[in-house]
Amino acid sequence: MASVWIMWTLTGSWRHLAGHGTTPHSREFPAASLYPNAIKAGDFSERGLLQASEVGKQLAKEMQMNRNETVHHVFTSPFTRCIQTSTQILLASGLHSTTTSQHSQMKLKVEPGFAESLNVTQWPTKGFLPVDQLVSQSYPVDTEYEPAVQWESLSAEETNFACAPRVQQTLERLLERYDGNLVVVSHGAPITAAHWALTGEMKYVGQCTVCKYQLVERPREGAVREMARDQDEYTIGEDDDSGLGISNQAEEKSLLDRMEVKCVKVNDSSHLSDQTNLRDVCLEIDMLKSAEK
Repeated sequence: MASVWIMWTLTGSWRHLAGHGTTPHSREFPAASLYPNAIKAGDFSERGLLQASEVGKQLAKEMQMNRNETVHHVFTSPFTRCIQTSTQILLASGLHSTTTSQHSQMKLKVEPGFAESLNVTQWPTKGFLPVDQLVSQSYPVDTEYEPAVQWESLSAEETNFACAPRVQQTLERLLERYDGNLVVVSHGAPITAAHWALTGEMKYVGQCTVCKYQLVERPREGAVREMARDQDEYTIGEDDDSGLGISNQAEEKSLLDRMEVKCVKVNDSSHLSDQTNLRDVCLEIDMLKSAEK
């Protein structure tokens, strides 16, 4: 069993989902040409720094209570506010330290697949710093990480919820590639899409709230065949070219369709000292309208 945390960075899963911390601006500037310094718009406010620290401390507390929930990988949207949030989470949780050797410390995996919904970004202009520049600014970034989804492969997204197929694809690729517990730091719309992909439900979450999921993969159909063969419990089917009387359709299911997902918590803000104005209500209306289009 694996956990995913997902957090929204204004300040996501066990697997954890978390959002980014509060910034001076509520969203990326859509008109990049009018804002040459827009890339700086993601810088933390003091509240955002505190929020991210509180997420990290909560993560540390949960890891201490249960060794099975040790974090193995941290993925983040490439936008500045998410990089800053996830860095602070690493530091506050003890997963990374600036006072000890950099070797064997956890580093951030920058994943474009978890980027903000493109209709509110500077797309196709990146609007965020490349990995080498993040490293030059001392962010703890994994320079060897190969993204599940490349920025250049993305297509225009006309509504907030149009990011859903991209987010689901990213989740499935990472779950196929990585074992253990994952943390994802992203934005409101992609986290809503991730929750939908994992549970089939629409839920818009607040800034720096945490969603947590436990995932168990069901046996693949091929594994079922092997078990049946070993136990001589299969039958020959006339229309089945495998000779086992078992359909191949199950093998065509996506990874998430093959998983049992338990939502441990969603939109949890209990770790935050200030739970006001997390922007999880008014924006949920916009997301629901977007999903209907």
